[in-house]
Amino acid sequence: MASVGEDGRLRVWRLTANAPPADVPLAQPARALAWHPQGRRLAVGASDGQLMIWDETEGRAIAHWQAHAGAINTLGWSTNGTRLASGGDDGQLIIWDAKAQFEVARFTHTAPVVATTWAPDNDRVASASGPAPGAIQIWSLSSGALAGSLKDPFEGILPAISLAWNPDGRRLAVGTAHWYVKVFDLETGKVVYEHRLHRGSVRCVSWSSTGEKLATASDDGTIRVQHFDLHRHYIVLPGHPGPVSSVAWVASEFSAERGLPSLQRGASVPKPGAEPNAVGRPSVAADQNVRAPLNGYEVAADGFLASGGQDGTVRLWPALDLGGVVTHSRVTRWLSTLAFDPQGRRLAMAWGDSPLEIWDTDTEVRIHRLTGYLAPLRSVAWSPNGQWIAGGDGEGKIHLWDAATGAARQIIPGFRPIDTILWQPGGEHLLVLEEHANEAALVDSKSGDRSQTLRVPHPLTAGTTSEAAPIVLSAAWTPDGRRVALGDETGRLVIFEAADGRIAAERQAAPTAIRAISWRADSRFAAVGGDGGTLRAIAPFDGRTVWTIAAHRGRISRVAWHPDGRRIGSAGEDGRVRLFDANTGEEVLEVAQHYNHITGLAWSPDGTKLATGSHDYDVWVFDAAFGTRPDLSRTSANAGRGATDFARRDYETALLLRKPWVTAGEQFDEAEWLPRALELVERQLRIDPEAAFLQAQRAQLLLKLGRLDEAAQAARGVMAQQASTTGAEIAGSIAREVLQEVSRARGD
Repeated sequence: MASVGEDGRLRVWRLTANAPPADVPLAQPARALAWHPQGRRLAVGASDGQLMIWDETEGRAIAHWQAHAGAINTLGWSTNGTRLASGGDDGQLIIWDAKAQFEVARFTHTAPVVATTWAPDNDRVASASGPAPGAIQIWSLSSGALAGSLKDPFEGILPAISLAWNPDGRRLAVGTAHWYVKVFDLETGKVVYEHRLHRGSVRCVSWSSTGEKLATASDDGTIRVQHFDLHRHYIVLPGHPGPVSSVAWVASEFSAERGLPSLQRGASVPKPGAEPNAVGRPSVAADQNVRAPLNGYEVAADGFLASGGQDGTVRLWPALDLGGVVTHSRVTRWLSTLAFDPQGRRLAMAWGDSPLEIWDTDTEVRIHRLTGYLAPLRSVAWSPNGQWIAGGDGEGKIHLWDAATGAARQIIPGFRPIDTILWQPGGEHLLVLEEHANEAALVDSKSGDRSQTLRVPHPLTAGTTSEAAPIVLSAAWTPDGRRVALGDETGRLVIFEAADGRIAAERQAAPTAIRAISWRADSRFAAVGGDGGTLRAIAPFDGRTVWTIAAHRGRISRVAWHPDGRRIGSAGEDGRVRLFDANTGEEVLEVAQHYNHITGLAWSPDGTKLATGSHDYDVWVFDAAFGTRPDLSRTSANAGRGATDFARRDYETALLLRKPWVTAGEQFDEAEWLPRALELVERQLRIDPEAAFLQAQRAQLLLKLGRLDEAAQAARGVMAQQASTTGAEIAGSIAREVLQEVSRARGD
């Protein structure tokens, strides 16, 4: 992989080797570069019009000449590697025989040439000129003349600044200064796709080698991946703090099986003398000293995606982070709610007063259409064993169906319109939240009897209840099934003991209404979102807010904590689904496929799928590997396959630590797993000794192994850090629990 920037240097990385990049000083800063299709030679265009051919195997320039009267803005090799196109500020698009260094053809524009791309037939070249908007020109080498032009049917002109020809030769992608991405069908000349994907100029567009995905880079600091055949699905990759100049696909042979051992997901590629830095972390001094905006880079074509920006970094994104759509359904009614079954294969979806549908997400086949209600279903829930489905409707009735046969089992009346219904994890009770109520009910699913009424107290009179108490807008069981959390219109979170209805905790969790609650798997931390569009991770039982982030424009409608505890998903009125790192609050990914208020968001219980549904009539089920894939090791000491294997084992360890139970049929040997887990955590700490969360995990494992003195020492080390980062705060909470357990074990 190669990059050039305003620092006047060319850097070339060999992705499969643990070696520093080749660092080549240039006479002038470069704006463009392009790999030869065979990957050995690199064309570099400089700001003074010089064109250089760099041989990567020899490590030297094998040719250079004055190609343009001004800066070279764009370069592109023909797919057979025999021709090189260059476009510059002098308004010339020149086709070169790069081997013999002579001009084959010249095409003149009335403005600087800012983008060029070759057709797969090696005869046609497309070009765009600017800064004034104009048509996209398509030139033919065989005729030496203009073969055609493309214009926007509505604007008449295109402010095009980036181009990419699809590998099938039939489509041309265009990035514009007006924030749009357009795709032309070259047989008809019509725009077949058009969307305002960005909030800044689209500096680069790049097709994957199969032509199924289109990556775009923009001045808004994001990279977006569009599954073109699905048109409306795209994923947003944050990470660059400033404009992103270029984006390209990394060859599939450089996949996770072979490593990239020195990089984390979204991490910046290290420059000479610098350590890799993860997204959101401050760069080391050496990196800051050599930073210069990256004008472009090329990778030698798609297991990873690479991006280069004006923050002076190149970042790599593993292919699994780009996600994938498993299922897409389009309906004629708004989605009311959706829920996965406990096995994560079946998905229940309610469409207002239409029949409740059960789909198999693996085969994309509808299994059942459940009927028996007149008012729209507003919420559905599966029993813990997956045998029953409960639904709450707008007439105040609870409906129970046999999930295997689709037959109605029972109707439980006697409620006001039901907004939320949730089945107790591992239990028999249903949590029922009615419309405009200041309470929730626990209902026995077998008898239909109301066993508890959970009423929030009036905020001005502690411990009292009244009809004037705030309206409850959200509810959630803790994953252990022991407690119920209710969020009200004033931003209070009240937690009840399910057994006796006693209030276990109460706090002001947000300044505005809480409309969504989700617990981490250990029932210790919760995520809440509401009217202000702010997502919060909180520790409800000790009164702490771990982190706060402005997640959405407008109200948050759904929050879902990933089963492994590492990611939190949020969805809102703005149609966006965003994933955040649960430890730090940093954005990991945005899945922005909906155009209206999102009403459904759910992880499958095994964490492999993410389902979303909206008032735009769409339901999507994503391959959620991007949410569970472990970060690659950041040390060059763990090179190649070993590093990847270690990352996978470390992920297994993380699951063990955060979710220490097993599913039915599995065998769990704690005596075997705990020493292995400790070894892996200590190994990771040698890579990142300052990681407070890993230190806390080590203290937990030492405690489980009965090594009390070491556990106490490790926990005190975490407490002594006194860091204010989110990960450190969560680690501190774990460390306090370890010290308490050590004291109990010693009888202190």
